[in-house]
Amino acid sequence: MSKIISCCPVVAEEYMHLIPIDALPTQDPLGAAHKARVMWIQESESQVHMLHGRQVLKSGNRYNDLSGYLTSVEQAWREAHRLAEHYELSENSFQSIEVRVHIYRIPVIDPNESLTRLHWDKLHNNRQYELLTGRWCQLRLSRLQNQDVLLADSSAIVPLKQQVFAESQLAWTSKTGRKNPAESLLQFKQDWDFTARPRGRDYVDDWQRLVSNGAA
Repeated sequence: MSKIISCCPVVAEEYMHLIPIDALPTQDPLGAAHKARVMWIQESESQVHMLHGRQVLKSGNRYNDLSGYLTSVEQAWREAHRLAEHYELSENSFQSIEVRVHIYRIPVIDPNESLTRLHWDKLHNNRQYELLTGRWCQLRLSRLQNQDVLLADSSAIVPLKQQVFAESQLAWTSKTGRKNPAESLLQFKQDWDFTARPRGRDYVDDWQRLVSNGAA
C-alpha cells in the first residue's frame, strides 16, 4: 500500500468490505474481501488565478494543506496579495486576482488501528495513513446476491476514489477583498472550517497577523 502523511481532520468513518484491485476479477468476492474501517480525510487545495474580465489569463502555483486544514488558502492568499500589489490592482480594475479552492475527501485506513503520530512541527499532529485510492475496491454487499449477479453487475464492486466536496470555491478576490483582506479570509474559513476553532476576537487577530506577515 501507499502511505500518506496528513494533519487534516477525519470527517467520516465507515466499515467497508475491500478487495484489492490486483485480485480482480475474482470468482469468490466475499472470500477475497477484507472488512476495514475506512476514514475520510478532508483537505483543501488552493490556486491563484489572474483574470482579464472573466477570462483566466494565467494560473499560479497550487498549494496544499501541509501545515493543517485550509492552510492552503493562506499560502495562496500571500501570492495573490503580492500580485495585486505588484500590478496595482483595485476594486475598479478590469484585471483581477482570485484565490480558488477545491475541498476533497480522501479514503484511508489506519495501518495499525492506532495512528502513528509523526512530529512535523510544534503546532500540528501529523499522522500516517494507508491510501486506498487506485488500489482498492469496495464490495457492496447489497448489490451482491450470488456469484452470477456479480459477474453481470459491475456496480457490486466499485473502485475507491477521492471525493470532491467543493470545487473552485472563491476564497478571495482583489475585486472585493483589498480593503479588508483579513475579514474576507476569515469569512471563508468560518464557512468551511468545522474543527471547532474559536470564533472570538483572538481568532480575528490571528488573521490580521497573517495578513500583516503576508504583506511584509
